[in-house]
Amino acid sequence: MKKIILILVVSILFGCSSDSKSEDVVINFENIIGKWYVKDIIRPDGSIQPYTNLCSTKRDYFEVFPSSNITFYSQGPSCITYNPYYCDGLVLDNDGVMSQCGSDRFEGTITKLTNKLMRFEYDEPITLNENAPNDGLIKGHIYTKE
Repeated sequence: MKKIILILVVSILFGCSSDSKSEDVVINFENIIGKWYVKDIIRPDGSIQPYTNLCSTKRDYFEVFPSSNITFYSQGPSCITYNPYYCDGLVLDNDGVMSQCGSDRFEGTITKLTNKLMRFEYDEPITLNENAPNDGLIKGHIYTKE
């Protein structure tokens, strides 16, 4: 019986590897390529509020392309994409600062990055006027990658 308990304890302690997808990765361009869905809003006071999508079947997201282009897609209540925000020539420096887009939407700093989560913060709060539940001053967004 003691051997069975010991085997179970050892299996539990060493058999479960940590999920490498939740570990921080280097903040560089190749690690941000892909689709990132808006999960939360960071308010100026640091509080985090869940992001509300107006469309029940599509979520708002941005996509970073290998060509240094980035596009943000926002879905309206009728699930039709609003005019997407687009940037050609995104620059990401070694400190995680995104720039050269000329839009508040893409100007700021990636403060946390894993394979599945990105925290992006603006230098100064911006006003979000896209849809009622998310309106107001925001300091950043939290995105997830699926």
